[in-house]
Amino acid sequence: MKKRGFLGMVVASALLLLTSCLGDSNNQQTLSSIPGVISTSKDYKTIIKTAAGAAIYSPSLETAGYLPGQCVLASFTIDFDAAENANAASNGYYYATMNAVPTNVDRWYANPIMGDTTKLLDKEQAVTSPIDTRYGAAYLEGMLFLFSDFTHLTKQESNWYLSYDGNQTAVEENGKRIYSVFLRAAIKTEGQTPSLNSVVVNAFDAKTMIDGFNTKEKDLGNKEYYIKINYIKEIDAKDPTKFTWTSTDPTWMKLSVPADNTTGK
Repeated sequence: MKKRGFLGMVVASALLLLTSCLGDSNNQQTLSSIPGVISTSKDYKTIIKTAAGAAIYSPSLETAGYLPGQCVLASFTIDFDAAENANAASNGYYYATMNAVPTNVDRWYANPIMGDTTKLLDKEQAVTSPIDTRYGAAYLEGMLFLFSDFTHLTKQESNWYLSYDGNQTAVEENGKRIYSVFLRAAIKTEGQTPSLNSVVVNAFDAKTMIDGFNTKEKDLGNKEYYIKINYIKEIDAKDPTKFTWTSTDPTWMKLSVPADNTTGK
């Protein structure tokens, strides 16, 4: 099986498809830092539902103290020819070898009430890019994972805010229906030099937001729409009342309207 990259240029409930490829001498797939949400299988095992389009199980997950709904990045290998994966379809998960302890991802809430975009938050910082196009974004189990480029001090802790106008209607540009959301970051705990340029991963509970957009578009008979993320790209170091808003390319976040409006569950 050929390894497929986690690109995430299109946000969906599954960004990769794990399938068994006939004819390969080594029918395995190894993936790294894949977004996932902890869940419980129908046979009461602790599993990770992943943005790779499949749920995975490892006995090591049972003793790690994970809670359903917890968001992680998982690195794992699946052997599709392993005997324990013969019944993967009926089990609802694949047995996997965990190549590292899953990394916890901070959870936040997508707020349908807009803050004041003409003023900075307390200790607000600029965001280099809400979406690092090497990694992208993922939406599953109602959680929107964003891989964001961010410059911060060493050991700094930050709060992240995703907000949107819950009453907005999509704006049509070049035949694309586009919704707007706002991503902001502020210092929670001060850090120390040197500064770091990092890809920061956050998970936002966006089920209400996405379901709302889906419903509006479905009622209009539309099959897809786009989301652009507005963010502060620059803050004047000498005069913090001066800052610059910009937005992502909407084509980075294209969503399909599900027939039953259950995308991400």
